[in-house]
Amino acid sequence: MALIFIGSELPEELPEELPSELPEELSEELTGGVAVGVAVGVAYGVAVGVAGGVAILRPENWLMGCYLSSWLLKQRGLLTSRITVVPLPNVATLLENWLREDWQAGIYNLNQILEYSLQFIAVIKAINQAIKKIPDEQLIYRFSQLSEITKDWDLVKYCSASLRDSLKSRALDGFFLLLPAWKRSLKSRLNTDLRIDTFPHAIAAGFWYLYQENPSKATEAFQVTRSLLYGEEMYVLATILTTLEQPEDWQDIVTINLPSFPSPPYLRSNTWEVMNKFQTIIANVQEIEQATTIVRRSTALNRAIGELRNIIERGGKETEKDKFLPEAERDLIIKIAQKWKSSLETIATEVGDITITEPISSPYVIGDPVFGQLFVGREDILRELKELWINAAQVQSVILYGHRRMGKTSILRNINSCLDADIKLAYLNLQILGEVRQGSSEIVMAMSDEISEVLDISAPNDTDFLQSPERTFRRFLKKIEKEMTCQGLIIALDEFETLEYLIEEEKISKEFMKSLRSWVQMSPKIGFIFAGLHTLKEMSSDYFHPFYASFSRNILVSFLSKPATNQLLESPNENFTLQYTKEALEEIYYLSNGQPYLVNLIGFYLIRRFNDYRFNQKIKTDDKLTLEDVTAIINNNFFQQGSYYFHGIWNQAATSPDGQQEIIKILAPYQQGLTINQLLETSNFTESEIEPIIESLKRHDVIEEKDNKYVITVELFRQWVTNEYYVAQEKN
Repeated sequence: MALIFIGSELPEELPEELPSELPEELSEELTGGVAVGVAVGVAYGVAVGVAGGVAILRPENWLMGCYLSSWLLKQRGLLTSRITVVPLPNVATLLENWLREDWQAGIYNLNQILEYSLQFIAVIKAINQAIKKIPDEQLIYRFSQLSEITKDWDLVKYCSASLRDSLKSRALDGFFLLLPAWKRSLKSRLNTDLRIDTFPHAIAAGFWYLYQENPSKATEAFQVTRSLLYGEEMYVLATILTTLEQPEDWQDIVTINLPSFPSPPYLRSNTWEVMNKFQTIIANVQEIEQATTIVRRSTALNRAIGELRNIIERGGKETEKDKFLPEAERDLIIKIAQKWKSSLETIATEVGDITITEPISSPYVIGDPVFGQLFVGREDILRELKELWINAAQVQSVILYGHRRMGKTSILRNINSCLDADIKLAYLNLQILGEVRQGSSEIVMAMSDEISEVLDISAPNDTDFLQSPERTFRRFLKKIEKEMTCQGLIIALDEFETLEYLIEEEKISKEFMKSLRSWVQMSPKIGFIFAGLHTLKEMSSDYFHPFYASFSRNILVSFLSKPATNQLLESPNENFTLQYTKEALEEIYYLSNGQPYLVNLIGFYLIRRFNDYRFNQKIKTDDKLTLEDVTAIINNNFFQQGSYYFHGIWNQAATSPDGQQEIIKILAPYQQGLTINQLLETSNFTESEIEPIIESLKRHDVIEEKDNKYVITVELFRQWVTNEYYVAQEKN
């Protein structure tokens, strides 16, 4: 819808406040003139009032708008004045129609109106009229959208408070000739408070109070709307925030007992993720008080502070791309987290220093799936899977892909801990099948065994599978669909590219892929998750192509974030007592870029170095791992230990499109990277040839673009390539 803005010349600077905060001159000149007329009945007062009105309200601008607006409205355009605050005819009606046609787009249009005009009164009128026509069950969701999209929170406020009474109250403040007693008498007849007498008023008040960091008042407002969709969620959230805001010191946190959380699906899933973190923090603080050993108390304190730091870092992001928490409660949650963090930091010295008297068993896991506190930084992927499996109308099938040792198996093995009891997951690693001498029978028997164990439903006998594997498995799926008591079943096939290898080696028939596709599409209660190095689109063989439409999402398993990397290093388990210096953490993240296998490998070697120095060589050291320690362990032994990972990335780059390894070798000597032109000059590729190579390497996290240069993403891999293909060749 076109927006046409006509009026006098723009002032050099747009006013910072909208008409809900009337300019002081308007209040003083306009109301002052009228007050004189009321108080003394002289022409002077009337003259001042009229002159003030003419000067401030700009009636000539309003009259021109009236003349032109009727024609523009017929053209589906909109005339708004940049100067007069007086609502133009029919503007509110058109704005209301926009909101009724498309609420979200309408709010964006209102933002534009307010940015380039003073038609705030018309905007508020339009919103309030549109809200009257919204069904009750949609009200909270619509107000949630308004609070996230609007650039002016007064729009939310005046969906509850009376704008007319508020303007009158401000005008009375400017009547300087009125006696104070008269002013109080007149203002007592006005209601400028937020109202909770209707659903729309109460919802708007609730969101406004959250934004104003007043959760107790928000609780009162949302109490009125508990019967609506998302009403109980918002009421419980406001109640919890009220409770979290109250502690004055860490001992107050110990006594907190939060109410039960509402059941999903959630309107504000990210906020509830943070509320779960606060629940964990409370448990850790309670352990600080109850633990009988310094190790347990110190560990609990570190975990609590680490969780709070994570909330502050993630929640404080304000850009549209990185925003994690809804704006209404974001500042309040961060304020609470900062307050708790400061309180806990004051007792750090009271918890006591820990002296390490015996060698430390390394908590870091190399190569195998990780569990417990070692499984960090994958909340976004788990949240996405929950949305696809729990909050969806039917169980969706998913591809989980990423290069070797990135943590795909760890995700699959930890999914059950975050799923509802109504969703079951059966896991099978296809690599354990070995040579597969019985064809597809071995695959479906292994799948059936895992499903049978998870659902406690007996599987067909092996003879049936050996005689007719695909048909028997299909019948088994139909059986479990009827008999399973849970909401859905997820069948997880890890190392999915093993099937491609088995087909190429003629261990199984290509026809097996058609059967697998039919099983994926068979039931809304049964979904598959395939984990491997590639997306289906990248699978080289034609028999994978029919799968494209069967999977709703390709989810990339990429690097851990910096906070998650630090959490993995500093808190791998409850009894870990070593500390890292800030410089050591920075260097580890620089070298690994958060690659989980490499982070664990570095941690493993650091523990081994510490034990060797302290207990074998009897060298006195602090209980801290430093930058010097990190530098010392990155040697030939480290690269040999990590060779499976490095060779895995290198060999994957040998697949289609050709030329990936050559580009990696060209980039390896250049720590700061090369531009596309430099790559073209150095290589033998044309621009059209190099483009798919670059895209494939980027898609698989081997290289990335920084400052218009392509660099190898993981510094340790760059060093390995340099040593393997340059230093080694020079020695030869």
